[in-house]
Amino acid sequence: MLHQAGIKFKALSDHFTDLVRHFLSFKHPQLESPDGKQIKNLYSATMLHQAGIKFKALPNACLLDIRAWKENENPVKKGELHMPPLEIDNSTECLFRNLMALEQCHYPREELICRYVKLLDFLVDVEKDVDLLIENKVIVSRLGDSKAVAELINKLCLEIVEVTSGYDALSQLLNDYYESSWNKNKAYLVSVYFNNVWIGTGTVIGLIILAITVARFILFFFR
Repeated sequence: MLHQAGIKFKALSDHFTDLVRHFLSFKHPQLESPDGKQIKNLYSATMLHQAGIKFKALPNACLLDIRAWKENENPVKKGELHMPPLEIDNSTECLFRNLMALEQCHYPREELICRYVKLLDFLVDVEKDVDLLIENKVIVSRLGDSKAVAELINKLCLEIVEVTSGYDALSQLLNDYYESSWNKNKAYLVSVYFNNVWIGTGTVIGLIILAITVARFILFFFR
């Protein structure tokens, strides 16, 4: 009788899952529409870090609000990736699986959570990637084991169909940064010779002494 009167029944679990999705993606940034050129791979967090990419926590932001530098825009410094902190505990896998299943069934081409998880899966390959993101407060782990976090993230995308990507431009930006020899060489020099104040000071003093020695050597032949 209620149905005949126009009352629509909906599974309570779907209702709350949809509500959770709404809160997680509330005020999400407008991601670019796919143009047929989808990024199939992105370098892991540790590899990007080796090229000089710095990961920064972005508190009080929508989970999907991932920011990087853009030409003619400067809200983020070049070489930085800002991500809202993700807290991972024993309920995270169940939560994301339900959200992703909901999107696959009811939100085709609007798989906001699936896109986020796919990007996260690219960034995290092994526990070292998790350790790096935890160190930079991008991931807050309640599991107590970085390996378990990595395995959880890697398994989330195994059983879902291909999703449209809204992070292609961001992924391409990060890939291009990593593939630049200049960026990798600069990051290596900084990590080896300017890792802390004492090493950096010693390096500068050594360069000054070397420059004076070379200058004296050259002047010796022009006297």
